Amino acid sequence: MYMDADCTEIDLASWSFHFGSTGSRALAALLRDMRDVAANKIDTLSLAYNRIDAEGILELAQVLDEMPHLERLDLEGNEGVKNVDGLAALAFALQSIPLLMSLNLSATGMGDESMNVLAKALTKPPRLAVLSLNRNEISDSGALTLATAVASMPHLDSLHLSANSITSTGIVGLATALAQKSRLLRLDLSGLGAGDDGLATPPDQRLDTKAVSAVVQMLKSTPHFEDLWLNGRGLGDSGSENLARAFEHTPKLKSLALDANDLGDRGVSALATSMKHTPLLARLDLSFNGIGENGTIAIATAMASTPRLQELRLKGRNNHIGERGLRVLAGALVHTPDLIELSVHSWGIGSRFEDLAVGLTSVRKLEKLSLWSDSITHSGAEALANVTALMPRLVLIDLSNVTMDRFVNGVLGELVLSRATAGNKMFHILGLDGDTLENAHELADSSLAATVSHACRASLSEKGALRYLPKALGALGVTTDLALDALSEDDINTDLVNAEIPAVQRQALSDCFVRVGKAAAERYRLWGEL
Repeated sequence: MYMDADCTEIDLASWSFHFGSTGSRALAALLRDMRDVAANKIDTLSLAYNRIDAEGILELAQVLDEMPHLERLDLEGNEGVKNVDGLAALAFALQSIPLLMSLNLSATGMGDESMNVLAKALTKPPRLAVLSLNRNEISDSGALTLATAVASMPHLDSLHLSANSITSTGIVGLATALAQKSRLLRLDLSGLGAGDDGLATPPDQRLDTKAVSAVVQMLKSTPHFEDLWLNGRGLGDSGSENLARAFEHTPKLKSLALDANDLGDRGVSALATSMKHTPLLARLDLSFNGIGENGTIAIATAMASTPRLQELRLKGRNNHIGERGLRVLAGALVHTPDLIELSVHSWGIGSRFEDLAVGLTSVRKLEKLSLWSDSITHSGAEALANVTALMPRLVLIDLSNVTMDRFVNGVLGELVLSRATAGNKMFHILGLDGDTLENAHELADSSLAATVSHACRASLSEKGALRYLPKALGALGVTTDLALDALSEDDINTDLVNAEIPAVQRQALSDCFVRVGKAAAERYRLWGEL
């Protein structure tokens, strides 16, 4: 194995390669050989999900103190970390890495005993700022051990502890300790199973009043706080109302995720009211709750106070936002022009997607759109297709599990085809019939569609006609540009009228086909003269 002496980052994180302990021992040997090289400038070592066992962790730990510039260490997903010998060696090595700023030991199987070994060592790197321990087996005992260590971590600003077995008791201890960290920026205390639609929050994962109050006090004591994740914690409306009172003290809040918290309109409205204190909010996730019309309107009203909002997620099948709620939410999109991701799920709104389409004209930067209802009407599909065809950055529309008839499939298939024909092969619609999707991509690869799109893209885009190109070519029944010249303008217009293409778009397509056909005929004539 060879490594350039000027290398500053080793990123071998993998979900498929898995170089394992053999590879980790080889890497350790290489790092050991470099210990006398002044040019050893490695600041990032990422070995996530490589199935490194205890022996491999032990080998790596023994060379970490020979990496004087190391700032970021990622061992996520390697269960060898939890082994007593490997963890002890890693804990010892942490005392000799003075520049370490970020440590990721998520999904390593660590439990309370592991925290007893590791906690004291976490206080040794003087610059440690980011600690990730997600998806482990830490319970209240380990959380309280960590809380004690937190007091001696002067630069800690980010703590990630989602999907452990920490209950209200551990949360109180952690929040109390973190309240002393004025530098704190982000905290993830999401529970087990967070983010699952319809999955009830386990009773021991629900935060009691004391735990919520401790989190509130922590937020009041950390004025620079930016990101909070409390998914799957069963807050309910009362807990949400309590939590909302803290946000007037967090003017720099950028992310708030409260998935699966049994929130109804009362709790959501309290959160929405508090948003007037968080003008920098960029990401709001209230998925898998039970949001109704009043809660939706409250969110929409608050959006006027969050002009930097980039992600709004209202997923889940327990929402009943109503036609009025959808209409008000759509109107509020004018206040969030930087929105890049929008998810709106609810029963009973499929007949009014055209109302949402009107609002989508205000968010031209949108990249992902997720919609769900029990069905979607023809007019709704047409409206969505028309507006999303004009969104240059849109790469995904998720309509999974939405009931669609052949007409709706056809309309959306034409949208995929028009985007692919225009060169956007990354665009995709989840939930679309497989045959429709396959046919759309096959037709997009045809030379005639590409030729016409290239020749007339500007004029067709200006008139909103590009999405009708596949349908128009199918109506004409031609496969080459020269065949277009064989058709009269009247023939073209007749076929396009029969295909029910709107007048403005029909004229733009007709003009384009005539121009392309004449150019092909002229090219053929010149070839003949040669």
